[in-house]
Amino acid sequence: MYYSYPGLKARLEAEQQAESRDEHLIADIMAAVLVVEQDQAELLRDFAKLTDLYEITFDIAWALFKPNMLVLNRHEPTDEYRILLVRRVGYAERRDNTRYLKVVCDILHDDGKQFGYAHVICEVNEFHGVKKITDLDIYPLEYCPIASKDDVYVSSVELGRKFAKMPKHAYYEITGQALRDCSDQERYSYWRGRGRRDMGQTTEKFYVRVFTPLPSSTLYTNLCFSLKTSGRVMISPSAFNRFQPDSNCNPSVHHPISRDGLTEEQYAICTPILLGFSFDRKSWGECF
Repeated sequence: MYYSYPGLKARLEAEQQAESRDEHLIADIMAAVLVVEQDQAELLRDFAKLTDLYEITFDIAWALFKPNMLVLNRHEPTDEYRILLVRRVGYAERRDNTRYLKVVCDILHDDGKQFGYAHVICEVNEFHGVKKITDLDIYPLEYCPIASKDDVYVSSVELGRKFAKMPKHAYYEITGQALRDCSDQERYSYWRGRGRRDMGQTTEKFYVRVFTPLPSSTLYTNLCFSLKTSGRVMISPSAFNRFQPDSNCNPSVHHPISRDGLTEEQYAICTPILLGFSFDRKSWGECF
């Protein structure tokens, strides 16, 4: 009911300003607006007060995320930002009883089999008091500072155009952050408390992805390594899927579409993460 309120208000204003007014339709919309205002009065009041100051509380943070809206998300392993499309939102609780807001979004992605929409799950951990909306790891694009908002959207569209036109196999030179899955031995080492390991002149850091139960009823984590890389890489989603079929880095496409004729918004939500093989690290992974 809450999500329908902005649309009802916009439609009411449009009908009231129309040259040929439909009084019966206007009366129906006004009745619907009144019902929402009476039923959601406290939420509407608190949300308006907080968002006017670009702040939010955890209990009503869900109201920020409307289905089919664009949001800005900080991809934690690479510390880069990307634009996502919200699908649904809800509160959840982990096994350690910590609460979080679960935001299910879509990106346009090539999983090695097909190109199209794939789910990405983002989490907002519970916090106390108020928090700046832009301090969240995911927040609506409309709350991004005006100068940054235009830059982020334009650059995302440009990257999306390049991604959609990329060949199936290509070689590039890269420098920056990357991510790779952990082996079973590395997961065991992490569980035993060794959360770092030396890699010559650099250090790889474990990045916790999701919690998964083992058959023995103990817990372990599907871990990924966040690391720096440079040099030549082979970008090939199909080869990545062939050699890393169970990777956490490669969400499955649930709704395939054609690469041709994408809208500007679709280009904006194309993933900035590329799947391939790093010759420097001699491993499969994802890079930005």
